[in-house]
Amino acid sequence: MKQRGTLQNIISVTFWKTAGMGLSLIIALAIANLFGAGLATDAFFFARRLVSNAAAGLERAFHLLQVPPLVRLAETRGPDALSVHLRKRLWQVFLAAAVICAAAFVFSEQIVALLAPGFSGAQRQAAETYFRVLLAVLPLSAATALAGATLNALRLFRMPVIARLIPRLCAVAALALVPVFAFGIGAVALAIAAGTVLMAGLFAFCLRQALARSWTPVKTPSPQVPYSQRRIWAMLLSQFHVIGAAWIDMAMASLTGEGGIATLEFAQRMTNMAPGVVTSSVVVVYYTEFASHLAQDNRDAFRTSVQEALRATLFFVMPAAVALFMLNRPLVSALLGHGAFAPWAVAQTAGIVAWLAPLLLVNAVLGALASALFADPRLPHVRIIATSISAALAVRVALNWLLLPEFGILAVPAASLVSMTLLMGLLYFWLIRSHGPLIKLQETWPFAAMAIASAAAAIAIRLAQTAAGSGTAGRVEMILLIALCTLCGGLVYVAAATLLKVPETARIRLLLHKAVRRGAA
Repeated sequence: MKQRGTLQNIISVTFWKTAGMGLSLIIALAIANLFGAGLATDAFFFARRLVSNAAAGLERAFHLLQVPPLVRLAETRGPDALSVHLRKRLWQVFLAAAVICAAAFVFSEQIVALLAPGFSGAQRQAAETYFRVLLAVLPLSAATALAGATLNALRLFRMPVIARLIPRLCAVAALALVPVFAFGIGAVALAIAAGTVLMAGLFAFCLRQALARSWTPVKTPSPQVPYSQRRIWAMLLSQFHVIGAAWIDMAMASLTGEGGIATLEFAQRMTNMAPGVVTSSVVVVYYTEFASHLAQDNRDAFRTSVQEALRATLFFVMPAAVALFMLNRPLVSALLGHGAFAPWAVAQTAGIVAWLAPLLLVNAVLGALASALFADPRLPHVRIIATSISAALAVRVALNWLLLPEFGILAVPAASLVSMTLLMGLLYFWLIRSHGPLIKLQETWPFAAMAIASAAAAIAIRLAQTAAGSGTAGRVEMILLIALCTLCGGLVYVAAATLLKVPETARIRLLLHKAVRRGAA
């Protein structure tokens, strides 16, 4: 099959994830405007986060666990063997998920009570209803997680991203009808469930089309350590951390009073939209490259790919984190501060965004390191993951417990930042212990150059804010201020990164030059 370049794949995936980001922004704005940050939105976001975290955890688990063997199967045995393998595995995954979801459906009341101890009786009842609606389609999300991993293994990276836009499109449609028919927020949950069914149908079509293509295996199998049961357990543990950490945050936020979960959700959506798109796009593409290099036992190429993944992620995420930190209050005011979204909710959401901005850098590095770790089947994954996430979760719980009475909802993102930084350090320690230094001293300059360029961008944003003055109270003025500051910061960042010779700037210029030449031709 014809394959595209790595950076081209990243750009393609990022484009479609950006479309999803736009839909998420529309959904957040509509919910904030129509329902505000209160008891109903707390219940909805609680149920939505429970199920979406489980679905995202399955997606990550299948991506990390299944892409390497699927790459090997596709490259050495061809589409027929891959098709036979999938017919069996898809039904196994769906039925196993259905059994687990049926049990969660029966015990939904106890689950909500355990994970939202601060909810009132009415909130618990509403959250339980939304939870059951979304839980009914979670087995389909499990099956599409495996289907998406297969498409990624075949380097059809954008197809899973496009398919996963459908539930958001359905949610947007439902929110558009709320003012007309006076629907409650429960209609959004029903629309997401319906969209998940449609998404599963599109995944089935894309997978059938991909496997119908004919290609000849071109690579000879090389000796490789097989995927063991221990590695599967390590993967399950890692997803337990992702889901468990989010549930801890929700439980703590529920104790901070009305609007705690809603403002945390709004802040996380706003913070993770653009940088999260880049991070996930880089990880999706480079994880396949990690697996391919290790399958050929090419450790030098593996180490180079890890460096490239870190640089590609941080190149985009670092300036975005700076901009979010500097512009948190005007950004929240302009996007959310209208309709039913009260001033106190604006201030609370902006404070959370300020804490979450530096966490973007940690998550960007952590995503690349985790992918590199799971791509290598030789590592003692259970020991690494068990010790690392135990330490990280213990720190998260302890800090929340200590800081919550004093700082309220802001304790939740602060504890998350410290916890994830610790986890990042532990994973990096295990990788360098196995592979040696991933980044040698003479290779650190591009990362330092990006930090310098980001500092220059921060100065430019501050100068633009100062020049605009304090009279930009209206929404239009705030939007113009944000646009001006972002433009100034972005131009300064690109100029500084180019002058300091960050490799990604040259690669992007080359791609743009090729695109212009193709367009002219």
